[in-house]
Amino acid sequence: MDEVRAVRDEIKVRVAELLQTEGLEKEAA
Repeated sequence: MDEVRAVRDEIKVRVAELLQTEGLEKEAA
């Protein structure tokens, strides 16, 4: 179960980073 939680947390972090970069790109454009 710990491994699953670690993977989920990592995915959440990556998704958050992608959303932030997309937001910055939209603001720049």
